[in-house]
Amino acid sequence: MNNPLSLDAAVVCPIINHRYLRSANKAILTVGIAFFVLAQSLLASGTIRGKVFDDVTTEGLPAANVAIQGTNIGAAADVDGNYRITNVPSGDQTLIISYIGYVSLSVDVTIPEEGTVIQDVGLRPDVVQGREVNVTAQARGQIQAINQQLASDKISSIVSEARIQELPDFNAAQALSRLPGISTLESSGEANKVVIRGLAPQYNTVSVEGVKLASTGNTQMGVVSLNWITSGKIDNDRSVDLSLVSPYMIKTIAVYKSLTPDMNANSLGGTVNMELREAPPEMHYDVLAQSGYTAKTGNYDNWRTVASFSQRFLDEQVGVYLLGNAEEYDRDADNMSAQYSIYSSVIDTTTGYRPIKVREVALNRHLETRKRYGGNLILDYRLPSGSIKSVNMYTRLTSDYTDHHTVLAYLTNVMDFRIRQGVKTTDLSVNSLAFKYDLSRVGVDLKYAQTTSKNNLPQSPYSRLRQTGGLGGTIPVDTPPDSLKKNVDWYGPEETLLSNISLFSSLYTEERQSLSADFKFPIGIGVNLVGYIKIGGQYHDQRNTNDQESPYAAIGTGSDIQDDIAEAIVQLFHVQYDSAYGRFPASQFMGEPILWTDPFLDDRFGTFYWAGDPEILKNIAKFLHNTPEFVGRTGGPENTGGWFNGLFQQLANDYEYSEQYTAGYVMSELSLPRLQLVGGARYEKVEMEYTAYNMVDTRSPEI
Repeated sequence: MNNPLSLDAAVVCPIINHRYLRSANKAILTVGIAFFVLAQSLLASGTIRGKVFDDVTTEGLPAANVAIQGTNIGAAADVDGNYRITNVPSGDQTLIISYIGYVSLSVDVTIPEEGTVIQDVGLRPDVVQGREVNVTAQARGQIQAINQQLASDKISSIVSEARIQELPDFNAAQALSRLPGISTLESSGEANKVVIRGLAPQYNTVSVEGVKLASTGNTQMGVVSLNWITSGKIDNDRSVDLSLVSPYMIKTIAVYKSLTPDMNANSLGGTVNMELREAPPEMHYDVLAQSGYTAKTGNYDNWRTVASFSQRFLDEQVGVYLLGNAEEYDRDADNMSAQYSIYSSVIDTTTGYRPIKVREVALNRHLETRKRYGGNLILDYRLPSGSIKSVNMYTRLTSDYTDHHTVLAYLTNVMDFRIRQGVKTTDLSVNSLAFKYDLSRVGVDLKYAQTTSKNNLPQSPYSRLRQTGGLGGTIPVDTPPDSLKKNVDWYGPEETLLSNISLFSSLYTEERQSLSADFKFPIGIGVNLVGYIKIGGQYHDQRNTNDQESPYAAIGTGSDIQDDIAEAIVQLFHVQYDSAYGRFPASQFMGEPILWTDPFLDDRFGTFYWAGDPEILKNIAKFLHNTPEFVGRTGGPENTGGWFNGLFQQLANDYEYSEQYTAGYVMSELSLPRLQLVGGARYEKVEMEYTAYNMVDTRSPEI
C-alpha cells in the first residue's frame, strides 16, 4: 500500500500484523546418561517415613540425610524435615541419620514386608569441647542451607530463612545478591532484578513454590529524546522485579544454576525459587515496626511494619499462616552519565586507538518515594501420606518519582533541561493449589496455579527546555567528564526556553494459568543400585497486553495553532511569553531553589544550574491533552501543529500476545556406591499468536 500522509495525520491506517508460530522442536537433554530401569527390587521390601527435627527447638531439619546402614538406600528430607524411603529390605535394619552441625544418630527399626514404619528422629546440635560457642540463628540457618545444597541433584545456592531475617536486606533481590555467582541490577540504588552467571534477568526464571511468576515488564524510560517524544517506545521483557517481594514473606530462596529435565528449558541462566512460610505447631504471632533515616535528604519518614499470625487446628492437621507488610521509603539519588564519540578516523600512533571526545554529560537529580504493600495467606492440610496446600500472595509497589536532568551536549553546543514525573504502580499476585501424596509405589505431585502482573504508568509528563550555546571552548581529546566544568557558560533562566512537552502512558499486563503433574517411581536392584524414575508434564495458557500512548506538542510560534496554544497557556497559568524567541522562558517554571543550589555529587562534574517546577509543567501537559480544539490541528507544511494525539501516538507500541505451552519429560536418578547418575529428556511445544500494528507515514511509505 502506497498512500503517504504527513506526520500530523498520524498514519495511513492501522495494519494488523498477525503472526502465528508453531514450534515443536524445542527439547533439552540434561548432561549425563539417561537410565530408565523399570525393574523393582527382587527382595521383599517395605517403606519407612518420618521427620528429622532439632531435638532442642523441634524445628524440622531440611535435607537431613537418612540412610540404611550397609546399603546404598537412603533419602534426603524435604524443606520441613520429612523423609520417605521405599524399597527398604524387610527385617531388622539400622537407620543412620546425619546433618552437618549435629551429632549423627543410629536407630534400629524392623521393616515389615510390604508395610510402612513411621520413625521420627531428633538430632542434638554438635558441641565443641573445651570452649564456649554461641551459635546464632543465622548460623543455624546457613547450616540448613548447606545441607540442602549438598542434598540437591542440581548446582544450587540457598539462602536460609534465618539469614534473610537477620540481615538488613530491603527485598528478595538484595538477599539473593549475597549468593556466589549472583549479581543484581538496581533501580535508584535498590536491587530489583537478578543476574545469574552473567546472563540478564529476562533469561532467568523466578518462581514461588515452584510456580513461575508473571513478568512485571519495564517502564524505566531511558535517555529521553525527540524520537522518544514522538514514539514513546519503551521495551518490555519477561523479567521479574523482585523489589516487589518483602524478605519477611520468604522461608528460603534457592538458586539452581543447572537444568534437569523436570525444569523449564527457558531458564538459560538459572532458576530462582522462593519457598514461603507455613504454620508451625501452636499459635504464633509477630509484629515488627522499623523506621529509618536518609542522610542525603535529611528524611526520617522511612518506615516499615510487618505482622504475621499462624495457628494449626484439628490436631494440627490444618494450618493457617497470614502475613501482611507495609512500608514507605525514599530513594532519592544524584547520578552522572557520559557519552563519548570517536573524534577522528585517524589512529593515534602513540596509543594505537582513534581519539575520542566527551559527547554529552547528563546530570540527573532523582526524587522518589516508594510504597510497598503485600500479604500472604497460606493454608495447608496434612494427609496421612501427603498434603494439600494453597498459596496466595499479593504485592504492590508504588513509585512516585520526579527526574530533573541537566544535559550538557558539548558537540552540538546546547544545554537541555528535562523534567519527567510519574506515579508507577506494579502489582504481582500468585494463587496456587498443590496436592502431594505418597502411595506405596509412586509419589504424586499435582499443581494448579494462576499468576498475574500489572505495570501501570498513567499520564507521565515530560518537558524539555533548551539553551542554545554556552558550551564554548575547545574540548581536549580524551578528556574525563569531571574536567569539563570550565567549558560551561549558563546564560540564565531567561535564555533557557521551553521547546517540547508530552504526556506518556503505559499499561502492561500478563495473566497465566498453569497445570503440572509429576509422578515419581522408586526403583532398586539389590541394595546398591537405587533411585527413581520421574515422569510428568506442564501446560500453561498465557496472555500479555501492552498499551502505550505518547501525545506531545512542540511549543513555539510560527502557526495559528501554536499561537493559540501559547495564548491559552498565558491566560490559564499566568506565565509570561517571550514573543522575541517565540518560547516560554525557564524563569516562568522555577522550582525549589534547593534543587539546583545543592552541590551535585560534591560539584565534581559541575553544578546543577537549574531545575523547574514539575507541577506547572504537568498541568500544562494535561490541559493540552484535555482540550479538543488543540488536538489534530496542523500548522502548515512544516508540521508546526498542536497537540499530536493520533493513531501514531496511540497504537505504535500496542500489542497483544498469547501463548499455549505444553511440555513433557522423563528422567531418572540412580545412586551407586560413590556415583550418582542423573539423566533424561524433555519435550516442549509452544504455540503463539501476536497482534501488533504496522504504522505507515511519510517516513516509511511502503509496507
